[in-house]
This record gives sequence, structure tokens and C-alpha cells, in this order.
Amino acid sequence: MVILAGRNYGAGSARDWAAKGTRILGVAAVFAESFERIHRSNLVALGVLPLQFAPGEGAATLGLEGFQTIYRLDLQAVLRPEGRLQARFRKRDGTIVTAWLTCRLETAEEVADLRRGGVLPAVLEDLSTASRPAEA
Repeated sequence: MVILAGRNYGAGSARDWAAKGTRILGVAAVFAESFERIHRSNLVALGVLPLQFAPGEGAATLGLEGFQTIYRLDLQAVLRPEGRLQARFRKRDGTIVTAWLTCRLETAEEVADLRRGGVLPAVLEDLSTASRPAEA
């Protein structure tokens, strides 16, 4: 599941809870025109991929209502700072709309955290690895 959003996605006073709720609902990625800085970081920490439409494009300009079929995306392939992918949306009337999205991961550490499902799974994995007895 993905979220189609407008400009400055995540602006508001409860950004951390908004990101947690997004993850709890099973959202894998957010496609937005732009992201509020802290919320973008919170999404990444929780394992949700922030993808940004090209300047001047967005759900509204593309005529997307939020109930389109999104062709299977290789989200793992785009996991790098400024990585790009082309998304294809099939509208209810059958027309196909394409859009270029930019990966909003900013550092190699964010990429690593997202690949591991977010910060919490990464920390748990590190702790379980550190607590295993050494093999003889």
C-alpha cells in the first residue's frame, strides 16, 4: 500500500505519531510533492520509503484520485540517495499515467535502515547478533 500526498506532507505537530500510524497501517511508501523535513526522516526511521514527484507534478496534476492500480514497483532498486523510478498508474477508466519519482533518502545510513525495515528492526537485529554466543 502507498499514500499519494500533496505538498509539505507531514507538516503538523504530531509528525512522529503520523509516521508510526502510517507504518502500522502497512504503508510501504509515500508519494508526495514535497515532505516536511522531520516527517520525512521519521518515515525513513520507521521503514516507509519517501518518494517525491518531479517538480510541478503530483497526484492532482496527474489526475490521480488515490484508487489507481500501481504497477509493481521495484522499490529495492531505487534505494539510494536521489534514486529515481518511473511509476505507472492505471486509472479506473483504464488509462495509464506515468510519473518519475525521486527517492528521498539522504544518506547511506538511511538506505541501510530502510533496507532493514526501519530503525527498530535494525536495532533488534544488531542486538540479537551481538548477544549470540561465539561459535567454537
